[in-house]
Amino acid sequence: MRATLPKPPEPDDIVVGTKAQPQPVEPPKTLPAEALAPRAEPARVPVPTVSTPREPEPEHTAAHTALSARLRRLMRAHSQLPANPSVMDLAVEGMARDAQDALNGSVKREDLEDDTYGYIFPWVEALGQDAATFPDKLVYETLSKGRASKCMDGQNFFDTDHEATNSTGKTVSYANMSTIAAGEAAQPWWYLFDTSKPLKAMIFQNRRPFTITPRTQLNSENVFMHREFQWGTDGRCTAGYGMYQFAFCSNRPLTGAVFQDAIARMASQCRRDGTPYGVQPTVMVVPRNLEGAARTLLKSTLVMSLADDGKTYGPASNVWADYCDLLVSDRLPQAVGA
Repeated sequence: MRATLPKPPEPDDIVVGTKAQPQPVEPPKTLPAEALAPRAEPARVPVPTVSTPREPEPEHTAAHTALSARLRRLMRAHSQLPANPSVMDLAVEGMARDAQDALNGSVKREDLEDDTYGYIFPWVEALGQDAATFPDKLVYETLSKGRASKCMDGQNFFDTDHEATNSTGKTVSYANMSTIAAGEAAQPWWYLFDTSKPLKAMIFQNRRPFTITPRTQLNSENVFMHREFQWGTDGRCTAGYGMYQFAFCSNRPLTGAVFQDAIARMASQCRRDGTPYGVQPTVMVVPRNLEGAARTLLKSTLVMSLADDGKTYGPASNVWADYCDLLVSDRLPQAVGA
């Protein structure tokens, strides 16, 4: 007979008497316990959305401050235009070149894209406005320097000893300016011009009109390489002095007597044969703070006049009403002595 042997216990069984109990199964030694745990879903990051323009948040304050500072620098750069020529030299090249450079500007592409409040485009429009008013700026600066700048006879344009001829054909000294007399208070400088003659007292040459040229194409080198939009104004012009005989300046009070004296001086100039030039002012140019006095002199039909008794004043007809045109300029200095 064959003997039946009992089945040997499995390695994972515990033998108690003749019955084996199963042992709890442990995780494999080769995997950490964390690998068996369920993985957490990654946190979703909210994606910001673009909304309509809003007030800058705290984190944007620095960017807006930097943009404002850049705009201020650009405005200062294009407002600092160069001075005009000091002599009657209408062939000055550097003046127009400097003017062109001073009216150029650029804006970073990012600044333009972030220009929520419309700061930049008005500045670009200001370039065009500056180019349009630059001739006035140039001529008035030249005019204001006429008391210290030479003209065609080697004298200052406004001077007290120009050479002239009187009604007898004799060469005399002529002053196309007058200064305060005893007892008078100095005023800002005002001017008279005779613009009816073919030759003029002040000369302006517009050699090439100013135009604005944008470089804003995305394939432009400045945009592609430097992310920068550029605008520039280009033009050539200059101003100088012409015939001093047709100009007069004074810092005396604007009264009828002073005005008559200036008219008489301008009319006293003659040709070499004694024939009068016929110089007569057609326009008065004054700074803004003399507008009231000038309008009273040239535009009022009635003025206060001393009566025959020499003691009282009363209304009288203004003999100088509409004698010549009046031009009030903000570009003339308002300070006394300037």
